[in-house]
Amino acid sequence: MAQSNQYMDNNKLTIADGDAKNESVSFFERIGGKTTSFFYSLKNRLRVAIVGASVLLALLLLMASFFILAGYQKRETYKNLQVISQFKRDQVIQYFHQIESEIYLATKDEQIKEAFDAFSNGFNSIESDSYILPDYPGLSSMSDALDNYYTTDFFPMLSNNGNLVKTPSELIPDDSRTKILQFLYIANNSLPYGSKQKMLKAGDASAYSSAHQRYHPYFRKLLSQINVSDILLVDGSTGNVVYTIRKNIDFATNIFSGRFKNSNLALACQKALASSNSNKPGISDFALYIPDLYEPVLFIAKKISVNSSENGILVFQLNATGIDNLLSGRTSDKIVRFIKSGGNLYLVGDDLKYRSDDFRLNISNGSFIKRLENAGIRKDVVSQIDSLGTTIKLLAMENSIFKKASLGYDGVSKFRDVSNKMVYADIAPVNLDAGNWFLIVQKDRKSVYDTVNKLMLWELLILVMLLLIIFYFASRYSNIIAIRLEKIKTNLKETTLGHNTDTIHFNLQDELGETIQLVDNLSLRISDASEFALQLSAGNMDAEFKSESENDLFAGALMKLKESLVVARTEEEKRKVEDEMRSWTTQGIAKFNDLLRHENDNIEKFSYLIIKNLVEYLNANQGSIFLIEGEEG
Repeated sequence: MAQSNQYMDNNKLTIADGDAKNESVSFFERIGGKTTSFFYSLKNRLRVAIVGASVLLALLLLMASFFILAGYQKRETYKNLQVISQFKRDQVIQYFHQIESEIYLATKDEQIKEAFDAFSNGFNSIESDSYILPDYPGLSSMSDALDNYYTTDFFPMLSNNGNLVKTPSELIPDDSRTKILQFLYIANNSLPYGSKQKMLKAGDASAYSSAHQRYHPYFRKLLSQINVSDILLVDGSTGNVVYTIRKNIDFATNIFSGRFKNSNLALACQKALASSNSNKPGISDFALYIPDLYEPVLFIAKKISVNSSENGILVFQLNATGIDNLLSGRTSDKIVRFIKSGGNLYLVGDDLKYRSDDFRLNISNGSFIKRLENAGIRKDVVSQIDSLGTTIKLLAMENSIFKKASLGYDGVSKFRDVSNKMVYADIAPVNLDAGNWFLIVQKDRKSVYDTVNKLMLWELLILVMLLLIIFYFASRYSNIIAIRLEKIKTNLKETTLGHNTDTIHFNLQDELGETIQLVDNLSLRISDASEFALQLSAGNMDAEFKSESENDLFAGALMKLKESLVVARTEEEKRKVEDEMRSWTTQGIAKFNDLLRHENDNIEKFSYLIIKNLVEYLNANQGSIFLIEGEEG
């Protein structure tokens, strides 16, 4: 008991910290919160718990939303890629079918047959015809002028776009007829290269120039009506290119023995001549064509039946513009939006080189070229792409990308393209007479998730706002709870210290309200117990302490204490009576012994003193002493 009192007086607890150092802290300082850190505060812990749970839930929601939206966006991208791929593949195939139909109809045109006959005859007879001009009286002067044109005009333009031709002499023709006609319509034509078709007649008096004056307007009109870049007439029996609209340096050359005998023009004509089906044209693949200053072109050639002989060949030259326009969807807003939003579509040949231009080259030339350099594309290839403004037959894809597509399967793949961008792409085979191509419809992986990222950003902003609202209400209600708990703590502290406490007035129906009511009841019971103890200490053994239940240990203990006190009091009173009786007897015996010892010399006085003291000691009213006389016995 003394140990307990000393503990309560000292009010000290010993606390061991992480370094095994002891720090003596007052118990009531601890429960009073003087040493409480941030996380020891229930109010703060409630806030952290609520906000932390909300943040965790928000993060889980964000992650779930991201994966759901990303998965949905990816599926929609795949679906969109496949739809565009199927649509564009059909358009490409239809495009070539349309060109084939147009060349088929053109070969049935009587005026074209007549033109071929006239140009062929004029070409063959040009050396003996009136081709002389006043300033150029003979073949020698024309040849010199033509050589000078190749050296000073054409070759510098060609060198700016590539270096496949090392010297002008590789291009200068040897055939006299070629020299004459190229001089008349190219070297002596003051119009710039690429616009020389605007000249109607060379100014000489030859049959060829007369035929040109007559039929050239018709061919130019035909060119404007169909989607091709040039129209050529070739004599299939000799290989002479007897007419072209544009008057590039392939004009008047020979596809069998001339400078361009290995060109794709020669290949298309050879296919047409070798075909057993007169209705089937010969088609060459795209190639960088020197007469067009390395512009990529392909040719479609078909035999013309002239005078019951299929010696003539009508050739359509196609550059990349038609296919590029077809793929870019200039007539389709959906495709335009697709390209602007990170999409791209292009054709690739069986050699894995481009067969159409990459639209990024035109949209953002500088950044695309930079990406190609960073992707490890050879510098000379990148330089040529930049100077020519085309990716056709220059850029090549990796072989591994086309494994399934080469077997005829469509499918969406994920890979890094030529610019090292990660893309999703649908690769579809496009089987043409020009070759087995692949149509690639791709979209940047980053742009695929741009929409998701924007939605996630909005969702994040909404969640942040919700978290702020949650934090506000968490702070508000944690403050309310903290105030109630502070009241409870104060009440318990005062009760622990043995002070009287006031009732906590909260009209609450929740668990905390019930707790407060119970604390109030506990305080009242302790107060009642104190009063009960005071009554007992005052000797009021009739005081009662109310029991709250059958198993009320507190009330039972106090009542047992009362019973013990009552028993102890009774025994104390009995013992006191016995002590008083013993004391009274002892004192009486001593008193009368004293009388017997000192007052026994006078019987009358002795008798008087005896009766007097006996009456006084017994608190009697009177007393007498009687002497009994008689015989003994």
